[in-house]
Amino acid sequence: MNDLSEITDLSERSEHLDTMKSMYKELMALGPCPDDRLGKFKLSKTLKEVDCAWFASKNTKRRCKNHIEGELLCNSICGRYNDECNSALFPNGEIPTLL
Repeated sequence: MNDLSEITDLSERSEHLDTMKSMYKELMALGPCPDDRLGKFKLSKTLKEVDCAWFASKNTKRRCKNHIEGELLCNSICGRYNDECNSALFPNGEIPTLL
């Protein structure tokens, strides 16, 4: 924990290979365009229960900007890369492999 600036690249060390593979597998399962969360969830700032429709109903830009849950759980509404999602990132439908 002495490398707070992350100057040392730990990814090149063999003892971290399993962790990196696991993280990569989870990232590929999530994909570049995660599905919207179904049902209600609590906003971290207010603990108010909302669903993805709440982000789309009014003041969408402000709601998405003020609540990280919009980006994380309601990608089709608040996702910053929504316009480029899937087709632009992987035009041939092929997801590159890292490992």
